[in-house]
Amino acid sequence: ASPAYLARKGTPRSPADLLAHDWLASDMLGGGILLLDEKGEAHKIKPKPRVLCNNVLPLRQFTLAGQGISLQPEGEIEEDIATGRLLVLLPGFLAPPMEIHAITPQREIPEKARRVISALRIHFSEHGQSRLP
Repeated sequence: ASPAYLARKGTPRSPADLLAHDWLASDMLGGGILLLDEKGEAHKIKPKPRVLCNNVLPLRQFTLAGQGISLQPEGEIEEDIATGRLLVLLPGFLAPPMEIHAITPQREIPEKARRVISALRIHFSEHGQSRLP
């Protein structure tokens, strides 16, 4: 969340507190949000979204503008967190890794496609966690 949003609405201290906040959601989350605490225990919540979008880029812009709280890939918001434009919420919780599948039109995967898949594996393994700003 942005500092301006938190100044207006307060800072959630637990996953359940998120239910009282303006939630900016990706339609990929569908059935709610699963957060894992430091012990690996699951906490599932289903906040009602203020904004529902199929792309994380506009969600990040809404979050930066102080419109609510969103779940963002950590690698995408590193600079925003480092500069203080966004603040990490619930630091003891993480979203579980999201599965991504590469689908090709044929069984034999061309070398170019293999290289792209390999690069994506490396990228997502480096930037795989999601945090609540």
